[in-house]
Amino acid sequence: MLAPPRPLLSRLSSSVAAVALLLAAASGLAALRAHATLAEDDGIIAWVSFGKVGSSTLRLLLARRAVAHGWQSYSPRLGWEGRGFSFGAHDLLICHSRRAHWPRRPAPPRCARAPSGYVVQTDYGYCARVGRRCRYLTLLRQPVARLLSAYSYYCLGCAEGGVQCVPRAVAALTCPNMSLVAYAEWWEASRGYVRQLAGWGDAGGEGEEGGGGEEGEEGEGGEEGSGEEEGGEEEEGGVWEGEWDEEGAGGIALRRLRGAGVLVLFTEELSTVGMAQLSTFLHDEVRVEKSVNRHAHRVAPDGAELAAVRRILLADIRLYAALWEDYHPPTAR
Repeated sequence: MLAPPRPLLSRLSSSVAAVALLLAAASGLAALRAHATLAEDDGIIAWVSFGKVGSSTLRLLLARRAVAHGWQSYSPRLGWEGRGFSFGAHDLLICHSRRAHWPRRPAPPRCARAPSGYVVQTDYGYCARVGRRCRYLTLLRQPVARLLSAYSYYCLGCAEGGVQCVPRAVAALTCPNMSLVAYAEWWEASRGYVRQLAGWGDAGGEGEEGGGGEEGEEGEGGEEGSGEEEGGEEEEGGVWEGEWDEEGAGGIALRRLRGAGVLVLFTEELSTVGMAQLSTFLHDEVRVEKSVNRHAHRVAPDGAELAAVRRILLADIRLYAALWEDYHPPTAR
């Protein structure tokens, strides 16, 4: 059960807003200043979520905010209830609307009737279906650190009830007796950023306000809130499904996350500059204590393994590096 919320999260005061904008500018996010002048109707916020990036930390923060605003409540008998919209029986802390459960058009997907300003945990393409103002938010973690965390937690540790381990796992997984490289190949094909962001063709446009991810994990309990590596990486060598093509999957994913009204947060700085960015984006003062990695990696890949992993994850690494550069231009460092 969610702990009682702190006092109501009011709109940013002028002084707090000024500090948030200064922090954003220091990170090279001049574009975020535009959010401060958005109309009163913020619309719905579609959080394109990915596993093993610190989603548990962000989800708890957003749930406390929703309770403070009176948008949702919890009771031991009924579980989570929304004000004017319905939760799913298994939704965790905030309303979820995963792509696999979206109805056929023109029926709106679940959570679409949530109050203006509410953040829905969903997949890319959600905004094209809700029939109202909608903006995208996502949280990314350095891809190699993310993979090592998942391998340690799900494969070697058989966490979440052994959902990725024999005998519960899908046929492609042989955890806990699966090599890091083999696991990386499976992870990239089913959980990779580029695969998920570019793999859905009916997104209704690329990053527009009306218009298109995956937690993907069977569960995220115990997910750590901060990564161990900071900043993007650029690798040489082959890339996913041929060379990097600006008109191909990598380019599509990048354009979608560079779209108007989209905010990209980074796990490595979520508890610091990320909170200023998110406060400006949501028009709310939000904060979280600095996260601690409660599930440290139990794997230390050798040079050959690390090189192989980087080749497999190269599309995601390049996507992450490009976005990191967008939000951290040289003049802001």
